[in-house]
Amino acid sequence: DNGFVNLKITVTPNSSSACELPKSEVITFNVNKTKIVELGDPVDVCESQGYFDLVNSTITDTNDPPNPYTPTSGVSWERADNGSTDGFDSSTSLTPRFTFSQSDIDNGQVIVKMIYEDGSCNTISDTKIINIIRTPFADLGVPIDICVGDQTVLNNFTIRPVGAGNITWELLADSGATGLSLFGDNSPTPTLNAEDTATGSYELKVTIDPLDGCGDQVVETVDVNVIEKPTIDLSLVDPDNFEVCQGNDFTFSIDDINILTEHAVGYTWSSFGDGFFDQPGNLTSNLERPNYYSPGPNDIASGSVELKLTLTPQNLCPAGDYFQTITIPISRNPVIQGPNEIDICVS
Repeated sequence: DNGFVNLKITVTPNSSSACELPKSEVITFNVNKTKIVELGDPVDVCESQGYFDLVNSTITDTNDPPNPYTPTSGVSWERADNGSTDGFDSSTSLTPRFTFSQSDIDNGQVIVKMIYEDGSCNTISDTKIINIIRTPFADLGVPIDICVGDQTVLNNFTIRPVGAGNITWELLADSGATGLSLFGDNSPTPTLNAEDTATGSYELKVTIDPLDGCGDQVVETVDVNVIEKPTIDLSLVDPDNFEVCQGNDFTFSIDDINILTEHAVGYTWSSFGDGFFDQPGNLTSNLERPNYYSPGPNDIASGSVELKLTLTPQNLCPAGDYFQTITIPISRNPVIQGPNEIDICVS
Protein backbone atom coordinates (compact mmCIF):
# COMPACT_ATOMS: atom_id res chain seq x y z
CA ASP A 1 0.00 0.00 0.00
CA ASN A 2 2.93 2.40 0.70
CA GLY A 3 4.34 1.83 -2.77
CA PHE A 4 7.80 0.86 -1.50
CA VAL A 5 9.64 -1.53 0.84
CA ASN A 6 13.01 -1.01 2.64
CA LEU A 7 15.37 -3.98 2.86
CA LYS A 8 18.28 -3.78 5.31
CA ILE A 9 21.38 -5.87 4.55
CA THR A 10 23.96 -6.46 7.32
CA VAL A 11 27.40 -8.03 6.75
CA THR A 12 29.13 -9.52 9.83
CA PRO A 13 32.91 -10.27 9.58
CA ASN A 14 34.17 -13.76 10.37
CA SER A 15 37.01 -12.33 12.47
CA SER A 16 36.56 -11.39 16.11
CA SER A 17 38.90 -8.46 15.73
CA ALA A 18 37.68 -5.29 17.32
CA CYS A 19 38.58 -3.45 14.11
CA GLU A 20 36.21 -5.43 12.01
CA LEU A 21 32.64 -4.41 12.93
CA PRO A 22 29.41 -5.49 11.19
CA LYS A 23 28.35 -3.30 8.22
CA SER A 24 24.69 -2.53 7.31
CA GLU A 25 22.95 -0.80 4.36
CA VAL A 26 19.28 -0.15 3.56
CA ILE A 27 18.00 -0.71 -0.04
CA THR A 28 14.57 0.75 -1.01
CA PHE A 29 12.45 -1.21 -3.52
CA ASN A 30 9.74 0.85 -5.21
CA VAL A 31 6.60 -1.26 -5.88
CA ASN A 32 4.94 -0.49 -9.22
CA LYS A 33 1.35 -1.48 -8.56
CA THR A 34 -1.01 -2.80 -11.20
CA LYS A 35 -2.99 0.02 -12.80
CA ILE A 36 -6.58 0.02 -14.10
CA VAL A 37 -7.92 2.16 -16.97
CA GLU A 38 -11.64 2.95 -16.89
CA LEU A 39 -13.29 4.99 -19.68
CA GLY A 40 -16.86 4.58 -18.45
CA ASP A 41 -20.15 3.44 -19.94
CA PRO A 42 -21.30 4.09 -23.54
CA VAL A 43 -22.52 7.61 -24.20
CA ASP A 44 -25.06 9.10 -26.64
CA VAL A 45 -24.09 12.29 -28.46
CA CYS A 46 -26.19 14.34 -30.89
CA GLU A 47 -24.95 14.46 -34.45
CA SER A 48 -25.21 18.25 -34.42
CA GLN A 49 -22.67 18.51 -31.56
CA GLY A 50 -20.02 16.98 -33.77
CA TYR A 51 -17.56 15.95 -31.06
CA PHE A 52 -17.13 14.37 -27.62
CA ASP A 53 -14.72 15.41 -24.87
CA LEU A 54 -13.11 12.37 -23.23
CA VAL A 55 -12.83 14.03 -19.81
CA ASN A 56 -14.00 11.26 -17.47
CA SER A 57 -11.23 8.77 -18.10
CA THR A 58 -9.53 7.47 -14.94
CA ILE A 59 -6.40 5.49 -14.13
CA THR A 60 -6.29 3.93 -10.66
CA ASP A 61 -4.20 1.41 -8.76
CA THR A 62 -5.32 -1.72 -6.95
CA ASN A 63 -5.51 -0.22 -3.49
CA ASP A 64 -8.75 -0.46 -1.56
CA PRO A 65 -10.01 2.15 -2.05
CA PRO A 66 -8.10 2.70 -5.28
CA ASN A 67 -5.88 5.72 -5.62
CA PRO A 68 -6.36 7.88 -8.72
CA TYR A 69 -3.29 8.25 -10.86
CA THR A 70 -2.61 11.15 -13.24
CA PRO A 71 0.29 10.28 -15.50
CA THR A 72 2.29 12.88 -17.36
CA SER A 73 3.30 10.46 -20.11
CA GLY A 74 2.54 7.01 -21.44
CA VAL A 75 -1.04 7.73 -22.56
CA SER A 76 -2.10 7.17 -26.16
CA TRP A 77 -5.50 7.16 -27.93
CA GLU A 78 -6.65 5.44 -31.13
CA ARG A 79 -9.70 4.19 -32.97
CA ALA A 80 -10.44 0.69 -31.73
CA ASP A 81 -11.28 -0.65 -35.19
CA ASN A 82 -8.14 0.33 -37.09
CA GLY A 83 -5.64 1.97 -34.73
CA SER A 84 -5.92 5.35 -36.47
CA THR A 85 -5.57 8.56 -34.47
CA ASP A 86 -7.87 10.48 -36.84
CA GLY A 87 -10.35 12.63 -34.91
CA PHE A 88 -8.32 13.20 -31.73
CA ASP A 89 -7.12 16.74 -31.13
CA SER A 90 -4.29 15.12 -29.14
CA SER A 91 -3.63 11.40 -29.12
CA THR A 92 -1.35 11.61 -26.04
CA SER A 93 -3.51 13.75 -23.73
CA LEU A 94 -5.40 12.19 -20.85
CA THR A 95 -8.51 14.21 -21.82
CA PRO A 96 -8.60 14.74 -25.60
CA ARG A 97 -11.50 15.93 -27.74
CA PHE A 98 -12.69 13.48 -30.40
CA THR A 99 -14.35 15.01 -33.50
CA PHE A 100 -16.65 12.81 -35.59
CA SER A 101 -15.98 12.15 -39.26
CA GLN A 102 -18.82 11.85 -41.75
CA SER A 103 -18.19 8.11 -41.81
CA ASP A 104 -18.60 7.99 -38.01
CA ILE A 105 -21.89 9.88 -38.33
CA ASP A 106 -23.15 7.60 -41.10
CA ASN A 107 -22.23 4.52 -39.06
CA GLY A 108 -23.97 5.96 -36.00
CA GLN A 109 -21.24 4.78 -33.65
CA VAL A 110 -17.50 4.98 -33.02
CA ILE A 111 -15.35 3.11 -30.49
CA VAL A 112 -12.22 4.78 -29.10
CA LYS A 113 -9.43 3.15 -27.13
CA MET A 114 -6.96 4.49 -24.54
CA ILE A 115 -3.69 2.69 -23.89
CA TYR A 116 -1.47 3.40 -20.89
CA GLU A 117 2.13 2.21 -20.65
CA ASP A 118 4.09 3.15 -17.52
CA GLY A 119 7.40 1.92 -18.93
CA SER A 120 7.67 -0.76 -16.31
CA CYS A 121 5.03 -3.29 -15.37
CA ASN A 122 1.83 -1.93 -16.93
CA THR A 123 0.49 -1.88 -20.48
CA ILE A 124 -3.26 -1.55 -20.03
CA SER A 125 -6.20 -0.27 -22.06
CA ASP A 126 -9.94 0.27 -22.17
CA THR A 127 -12.48 1.23 -24.84
CA LYS A 128 -15.45 3.58 -24.91
CA ILE A 129 -18.48 3.39 -27.18
CA ILE A 130 -19.81 6.71 -28.51
CA ASN A 131 -23.28 6.43 -30.07
CA ILE A 132 -24.06 9.24 -32.51
CA ILE A 133 -27.77 10.13 -32.55
CA ARG A 134 -28.78 11.41 -35.96
CA THR A 135 -30.75 14.58 -36.59
CA PRO A 136 -34.19 13.75 -38.06
CA PHE A 137 -34.08 13.65 -41.86
CA ALA A 138 -36.23 12.18 -44.63
CA ASP A 139 -35.84 11.99 -48.41
CA LEU A 140 -38.71 10.11 -50.05
CA GLY A 141 -37.46 10.63 -53.59
CA VAL A 142 -39.63 10.84 -56.70
CA PRO A 143 -43.37 10.10 -56.92
CA ILE A 144 -44.31 6.45 -56.53
CA ASP A 145 -46.27 4.48 -59.12
CA ILE A 146 -47.95 1.21 -58.18
CA CYS A 147 -49.97 -1.03 -60.47
CA VAL A 148 -53.37 -2.34 -59.46
CA GLY A 149 -53.10 -5.76 -57.86
CA ASP A 150 -49.49 -5.17 -56.79
CA GLN A 151 -47.80 -4.97 -53.40
CA THR A 152 -44.50 -3.15 -52.91
CA VAL A 153 -42.12 -2.65 -49.97
CA LEU A 154 -40.91 0.96 -49.82
CA ASN A 155 -37.22 0.44 -49.07
CA ASN A 156 -35.59 3.12 -51.24
CA PHE A 157 -36.13 6.00 -48.82
CA THR A 158 -33.47 7.81 -46.79
CA ILE A 159 -34.81 8.07 -43.24
CA ARG A 160 -33.01 8.76 -39.98
CA PRO A 161 -32.83 8.19 -37.14
CA VAL A 162 -34.57 4.84 -36.84
CA GLY A 163 -35.65 4.29 -33.26
CA ALA A 164 -38.44 2.80 -31.23
CA GLY A 165 -41.68 4.39 -32.40
CA ASN A 166 -40.23 7.65 -33.72
CA ILE A 167 -41.47 7.05 -37.32
CA THR A 168 -45.13 7.46 -38.30
CA TRP A 169 -46.58 7.00 -41.81
CA GLU A 170 -49.93 8.21 -43.13
CA LEU A 171 -51.61 7.54 -46.49
CA LEU A 172 -53.93 10.37 -47.54
CA ALA A 173 -56.29 9.69 -50.46
CA ASP A 174 -57.22 12.34 -53.00
CA SER A 175 -60.89 12.78 -53.85
CA GLY A 176 -62.29 9.61 -55.41
CA ALA A 177 -59.18 7.50 -54.77
CA THR A 178 -59.86 4.04 -53.32
CA GLY A 179 -58.32 0.61 -52.90
CA LEU A 180 -54.75 1.48 -51.78
CA SER A 181 -53.69 0.59 -48.23
CA LEU A 182 -50.57 1.00 -46.08
CA PHE A 183 -49.02 -1.59 -43.76
CA GLY A 184 -46.25 -1.01 -41.22
CA ASP A 185 -47.06 2.59 -40.34
CA ASN A 186 -44.20 2.73 -37.77
CA SER A 187 -41.66 0.85 -39.88
CA PRO A 188 -38.80 2.48 -41.81
CA THR A 189 -39.86 0.27 -44.75
CA PRO A 190 -43.68 0.25 -44.95
CA THR A 191 -45.66 -1.70 -47.57
CA LEU A 192 -48.23 -0.42 -50.06
CA ASN A 193 -50.95 -2.78 -51.29
CA ALA A 194 -53.15 -1.96 -54.29
CA GLU A 195 -56.33 -3.94 -54.75
CA ASP A 196 -57.39 -5.01 -58.24
CA THR A 197 -59.97 -2.22 -58.20
CA ALA A 198 -57.65 0.49 -56.81
CA THR A 199 -57.77 3.91 -58.45
CA GLY A 200 -56.60 7.47 -58.01
CA SER A 201 -53.78 9.44 -56.43
CA TYR A 202 -52.56 9.66 -52.84
CA GLU A 203 -50.12 11.49 -50.61
CA LEU A 204 -47.77 9.43 -48.44
CA LYS A 205 -46.59 11.35 -45.37
CA VAL A 206 -43.90 10.45 -42.86
CA THR A 207 -43.29 12.14 -39.51
CA ILE A 208 -39.93 11.58 -37.80
CA ASP A 209 -39.57 12.55 -34.15
CA PRO A 210 -36.11 13.26 -32.67
CA LEU A 211 -34.42 10.76 -30.35
CA ASP A 212 -32.96 11.99 -27.06
CA GLY A 213 -33.78 15.57 -28.00
CA CYS A 214 -31.38 15.56 -30.96
CA GLY A 215 -32.95 17.95 -33.49
CA ASP A 216 -36.51 18.85 -34.44
CA GLN A 217 -39.44 16.88 -35.82
CA VAL A 218 -39.39 16.41 -39.61
CA VAL A 219 -42.40 15.89 -41.91
CA GLU A 220 -41.95 14.80 -45.54
CA THR A 221 -44.44 13.77 -48.25
CA VAL A 222 -44.41 12.04 -51.63
CA ASP A 223 -47.15 11.49 -54.22
CA VAL A 224 -48.39 7.97 -54.94
CA ASN A 225 -50.20 7.17 -58.19
CA VAL A 226 -52.19 4.00 -58.85
CA ILE A 227 -51.53 2.79 -62.38
CA GLU A 228 -54.58 1.01 -63.75
CA LYS A 229 -54.35 -1.79 -66.28
CA PRO A 230 -55.27 -0.99 -69.89
CA THR A 231 -58.90 -1.15 -70.94
CA ILE A 232 -60.25 -1.32 -74.49
CA ASP A 233 -63.63 -1.17 -76.16
CA LEU A 234 -64.05 -1.57 -79.93
CA SER A 235 -67.37 -1.36 -81.73
CA LEU A 236 -68.85 -0.33 -85.07
CA VAL A 237 -70.90 2.83 -84.90
CA ASP A 238 -73.73 1.32 -87.00
CA PRO A 239 -73.05 -2.40 -87.29
CA ASP A 240 -76.35 -3.16 -89.02
CA ASN A 241 -75.70 -0.77 -91.88
CA PHE A 242 -71.93 -0.83 -92.31
CA GLU A 243 -69.76 -2.66 -94.81
CA VAL A 244 -66.62 -2.09 -96.82
CA CYS A 245 -67.12 -2.39 -100.54
CA GLN A 246 -64.67 -4.46 -102.51
CA GLY A 247 -61.93 -2.20 -103.83
CA ASN A 248 -62.28 0.27 -100.96
CA ASP A 249 -60.19 0.59 -97.78
CA PHE A 250 -61.43 0.58 -94.20
CA THR A 251 -60.46 4.06 -92.98
CA PHE A 252 -61.07 3.76 -89.20
CA SER A 253 -63.22 6.87 -89.42
CA ILE A 254 -64.80 8.02 -86.15
CA ASP A 255 -68.07 7.84 -88.05
CA ASP A 256 -67.59 4.11 -88.58
CA ILE A 257 -65.72 2.70 -85.54
CA ASN A 258 -65.54 3.50 -81.82
CA ILE A 259 -62.04 3.05 -80.33
CA LEU A 260 -62.02 3.66 -76.58
CA THR A 261 -58.77 2.93 -74.69
CA GLU A 262 -57.41 3.94 -71.27
CA HIS A 263 -54.15 3.52 -69.34
CA ALA A 264 -52.13 2.40 -72.35
CA VAL A 265 -48.80 3.67 -73.66
CA GLY A 266 -48.69 1.67 -76.86
CA TYR A 267 -50.99 0.24 -79.55
CA THR A 268 -50.61 -2.59 -82.05
CA TRP A 269 -53.20 -3.34 -84.73
CA SER A 270 -52.95 -6.66 -86.53
CA SER A 271 -55.11 -8.70 -88.88
CA PHE A 272 -56.21 -12.32 -89.03
CA GLY A 273 -56.53 -11.80 -92.79
CA ASP A 274 -54.13 -10.97 -95.59
CA GLY A 275 -54.51 -7.21 -95.98
CA PHE A 276 -52.17 -4.40 -94.90
CA PHE A 277 -52.22 -1.20 -92.79
CA ASP A 278 -51.41 2.30 -94.00
CA GLN A 279 -49.09 1.23 -96.81
CA PRO A 280 -48.44 -1.96 -98.81
CA GLY A 281 -46.52 -4.57 -96.83
CA ASN A 282 -47.43 -3.31 -93.35
CA LEU A 283 -48.94 -6.24 -91.49
CA THR A 284 -49.36 -4.14 -88.30
CA SER A 285 -49.90 -0.52 -87.26
CA ASN A 286 -48.77 1.21 -84.05
CA LEU A 287 -51.32 3.99 -84.33
CA GLU A 288 -54.30 3.99 -82.01
CA ARG A 289 -56.43 4.87 -85.04
CA PRO A 290 -54.62 3.77 -88.24
CA ASN A 291 -55.05 5.63 -91.50
CA TYR A 292 -56.60 2.64 -93.26
CA TYR A 293 -56.70 -1.11 -93.68
CA SER A 294 -56.72 -2.47 -97.21
CA PRO A 295 -58.43 -5.88 -97.41
CA GLY A 296 -56.55 -8.68 -99.12
CA PRO A 297 -57.93 -11.23 -101.61
CA ASN A 298 -58.75 -13.76 -98.91
CA ASP A 299 -60.49 -11.08 -96.84
CA ILE A 300 -62.67 -10.20 -99.84
CA ALA A 301 -63.35 -13.83 -100.65
CA SER A 302 -64.35 -14.49 -97.00
CA GLY A 303 -66.67 -11.51 -96.92
CA SER A 304 -65.13 -10.17 -93.69
CA VAL A 305 -61.86 -9.73 -91.82
CA GLU A 306 -61.10 -9.83 -88.09
CA LEU A 307 -58.83 -7.04 -86.83
CA LYS A 308 -57.11 -7.05 -83.42
CA LEU A 309 -55.96 -4.13 -81.22
CA THR A 310 -53.41 -4.98 -78.48
CA LEU A 311 -52.52 -2.42 -75.78
CA THR A 312 -49.18 -1.90 -74.05
CA PRO A 313 -49.65 -1.17 -70.31
CA GLN A 314 -48.07 1.74 -68.51
CA ASN A 315 -44.83 1.25 -66.60
CA LEU A 316 -44.86 -1.15 -63.61
CA CYS A 317 -47.96 -2.95 -64.74
CA PRO A 318 -47.28 -6.47 -66.03
CA ALA A 319 -47.53 -7.22 -69.71
CA GLY A 320 -50.64 -9.20 -70.53
CA ASP A 321 -53.33 -9.94 -73.05
CA TYR A 322 -54.88 -6.52 -73.17
CA PHE A 323 -56.62 -6.79 -76.54
CA GLN A 324 -59.94 -6.90 -78.35
CA THR A 325 -60.94 -7.95 -81.84
CA ILE A 326 -63.56 -6.55 -84.22
CA THR A 327 -65.01 -8.03 -87.41
CA ILE A 328 -65.25 -5.78 -90.47
CA PRO A 329 -67.79 -6.94 -93.10
CA ILE A 330 -66.70 -6.73 -96.74
CA SER A 331 -69.20 -6.61 -99.62
CA ARG A 332 -68.02 -8.10 -102.88
CA ASN A 333 -68.81 -6.30 -106.10
CA PRO A 334 -71.63 -7.87 -108.17
CA VAL A 335 -70.48 -10.39 -110.78
CA ILE A 336 -72.58 -11.41 -113.85
CA GLN A 337 -71.61 -14.54 -115.67
CA GLY A 338 -73.42 -15.52 -118.93
CA PRO A 339 -72.89 -16.10 -122.69
CA ASN A 340 -71.83 -13.24 -124.84
CA GLU A 341 -74.61 -14.02 -127.36
CA ILE A 342 -77.96 -15.76 -127.21
CA ASP A 343 -79.63 -17.09 -130.33
CA ILE A 344 -83.40 -16.80 -130.38
CA CYS A 345 -85.53 -18.56 -133.05
CA VAL A 346 -88.27 -16.60 -134.70
CA SER A 347 -91.38 -18.68 -134.91
